[in-house]
Amino acid sequence: MKKTFLKLVTLVTICATSTVFAQVGVGVPAGDIHPSAELEVKSSTKGFLPPRMTKAQRLAMIAQGSTTYPAAGLLVFQTDGDANEPTGLYFFDGTAWRNGAGVVGAKGDKGDKGETGAQGLQGLPGVNGLPGATGSRGDKGDKGDTGATGPAGADGAAGAQGPKGDTGLKGDKGDQGEPGLQGQAGAQGPKGDTGLKGDKGDKGATGDKGATGDQGAQGLQGPKGDQGGVTSKIYTIGLWPELGGYVFKISADGTHGLVAETQDQSISSSWYSAQDVISNPLNHSTNGQKFMDWRLPTKYELNEMYLQKGAIGGFANNYYWSSTEYDFNVAWILYFFNGYQSFLNLGKTNFHYVRSVRAF
Repeated sequence: MKKTFLKLVTLVTICATSTVFAQVGVGVPAGDIHPSAELEVKSSTKGFLPPRMTKAQRLAMIAQGSTTYPAAGLLVFQTDGDANEPTGLYFFDGTAWRNGAGVVGAKGDKGDKGETGAQGLQGLPGVNGLPGATGSRGDKGDKGDTGATGPAGADGAAGAQGPKGDTGLKGDKGDQGEPGLQGQAGAQGPKGDTGLKGDKGDKGATGDKGATGDQGAQGLQGPKGDQGGVTSKIYTIGLWPELGGYVFKISADGTHGLVAETQDQSISSSWYSAQDVISNPLNHSTNGQKFMDWRLPTKYELNEMYLQKGAIGGFANNYYWSSTEYDFNVAWILYFFNGYQSFLNLGKTNFHYVRSVRAF
């Protein structure tokens, strides 16, 4: 009975002190209470114990009606719980109960799994503060750069040989070959008839022995008889207008060879359209119009023309097409500035100069 009385006296003293000084301290001298605190409790062996109740009891306070609606800031400790509302401290914010996770509402849909951050060092346990308001979800960070490619692995064992492939299509007809060797000379024809003997000159008149009369003029030689067989005309390197241009290559007997035109047929033609350009009579000299067998030179013939370009004449310091193909899409060309011959990965659709040749 005496202890009960002492407790009552202490409570009355605290209330009186609170009324006079507007601050209450438990275990704290009156002069040491922090100015910002209405109530300060100080102890190194005991803590503050709020009201304890079950989840059902806590929720029942809202269901009782507006007259007993919990006050904003009301703090309780829930002794049971589940995955959505676990055991722990709860406070009422005026409209809903909150715990460390914010407003205790219905369980939302499962969110996307966030990226796993690097694990930091574990810090010392801090003092539990009041639950803060739930912040908005931050934007997803940009994806990191792709790491450098690792070193290549060792080569695997060779696989078994596959089945034999189908036979490829027959290739295009190759370029015309060089002129063949000269054939043996034909047998000599019979000797022609001897020409008629010229008339004898008149004998000088007889008189005093004087000067000997002039000898009569020699008779004209008769026409040479036809030679047996056919004899071809002999040609040499040089300009032959009757052949259409400049003969830059001949056979051993001089009866066959190659002729180059003395002017370009085009300064901008693709390989595909070169033969059409050559076939047009307007693109040839006067002597070249009577021949219909002009063509592009092979890469070897084009090189011979370069070696004699000064004598043939009319060449530009530029690329000229040859008829020799490197593959289906590329043909050989020759640079008439320095004689460099290459296909240069230039397709047949590119535009270059054209100079035609013909064989005789």
